[in-house]
Amino acid sequence: MTAHGMRFVDEARRNLRWRFDGQFRDDLRWYFETRRAGGNPDAVSDDDERAHRARLRRFSGLGFSALYPLWVAKGDDVFPTVAAQVGDALFREVGVIEPLVLPHAYSHLAPLVGVA
Repeated sequence: MTAHGMRFVDEARRNLRWRFDGQFRDDLRWYFETRRAGGNPDAVSDDDERAHRARLRRFSGLGFSALYPLWVAKGDDVFPTVAAQVGDALFREVGVIEPLVLPHAYSHLAPLVGVA
């Protein structure tokens, strides 16, 4: 695996070690509640510390976007369940991160992102 691939795997592992407690949980709950209320938490100024931390933690990313519908359905009970399952899978190495380098660049398709 290339150095770039190893950096990707390390970053992915770091991001998947979510601990849904303390300030992290409170910030994620604020982010989700703002979304549910019809607001756009990503548009809140960095003067708001929670919004700033949410951007640093990439709450708008795919992993948290996938978690949002579960949170809407089950509330805060989903946090420890997901954290335990993901952490346990990585610890036991049952969950494996396998980067795949695509043979072609697809940057020409970037203008189509979000168009549907």
